[in-house]
Amino acid sequence: SYSITFFDKGFIIIFFTFPARVGDKIKILDGDNSITGEIKEISLFQIEIVDEEHNVILYPNNLFIQKPIVKIKKEKVVTESI
Repeated sequence: SYSITFFDKGFIIIFFTFPARVGDKIKILDGDNSITGEIKEISLFQIEIVDEEHNVILYPNNLFIQKPIVKIKKEKVVTESI
């Protein structure tokens, strides 16, 4: 019951207060185990992240709210007309 309550609170914190949303590219800072990828889904217990090699990473919400997160800005696409 403790872990379920903690997960529920983690989900609520992430869902309502975290500035990154589905589709954003982020980096989770965790020393040599840092993860960079795009958020594909935010669920009750975990966040689904897809990295540059198209690997799916399921990252637990309780760890997600404890680690520093960098939201990576999207590159602007510049088009030139002739």
